[in-house]
Amino acid sequence: MFERYTEKARRAIFFARYEASQSASPTIEPEHLLLGILRDNKDLIFKLTEIKNPTVAIRRSVEHRVPPGQMISTSVELPLAPRTKDLLMKAHEESEALGHRHIGPEHLLLGIVAHTESRAAKALQAGGISAERIRNLIGIGDQEATVPEPTLQKRLRKSILECLDETFLEDHGIYLDKGCSLFPTLEGLSAQEASGSVAADSATLAAQVEHVRFYLDVLNDVIRTKEIVEVDWKEIWRTVSKVSPEEWEEQKRRLRESYERVMTTLESLDGWDGEDKIAGALSVLSHTAYHLGGIRLTLAAIRSSKKTG
Repeated sequence: MFERYTEKARRAIFFARYEASQSASPTIEPEHLLLGILRDNKDLIFKLTEIKNPTVAIRRSVEHRVPPGQMISTSVELPLAPRTKDLLMKAHEESEALGHRHIGPEHLLLGIVAHTESRAAKALQAGGISAERIRNLIGIGDQEATVPEPTLQKRLRKSILECLDETFLEDHGIYLDKGCSLFPTLEGLSAQEASGSVAADSATLAAQVEHVRFYLDVLNDVIRTKEIVEVDWKEIWRTVSKVSPEEWEEQKRRLRESYERVMTTLESLDGWDGEDKIAGALSVLSHTAYHLGGIRLTLAAIRSSKKTG
């Protein structure tokens, strides 16, 4: 079915499955496919609309958040909803009509727009993204064969973003085992466990998570403004320890929002030609990966002590 799909189109399907599991949906709906497209095609979306921060605005209009306990495990296979199958067929038809031999994210967008009653189509319409506009952008004829080889900078950028996605969301077989990314690790972690630590003088899991969130916010500001300001890095270690279930859910929500902000910043940059951009992205990646290891080791120790206690 997906033989003619480009790598980015395949990745959109892959991310759509993840988005469906996060919204506790038993099937992959058009809005999940749209969210999957947004993850890896920011440049395309920016070319199709004049609204400010379009990927953030579109995501907010179609995203359905549910409590972590209701999310479907990413190991569960989710089928395509009937109307999602229909829009994929429409994407195939659009590719044929344009004389293309491939099916890319742009054709998937055309398929979504065709389903005018879906939340995904309405979100695109609200952003001024129409079928005509998409067709005018991609033009006539098979363009994939004429796309130049990506530069070293673009390949580096793509690799860093993929590693960031694996660190926070879901493994792609780059360096983590399945289910070891940050958000899946926190998914089944209770407030009681988050309030635990390996020793009386060690930071709790909640403090480590809050520190990761704080670092993301600081780096996001540095990347955007290129200004390094003095911050109190030790405050969280002094003030955060135990959390209630409500506090823990709020802490995870804020972490996800911080992650989405910094990713939006990184993906919307015109180029990664400055030290602050590449170094900032690598800093976010390495710092989060470092604390992810600490969080998983601490959690393993806490759960092990429960079994032996």
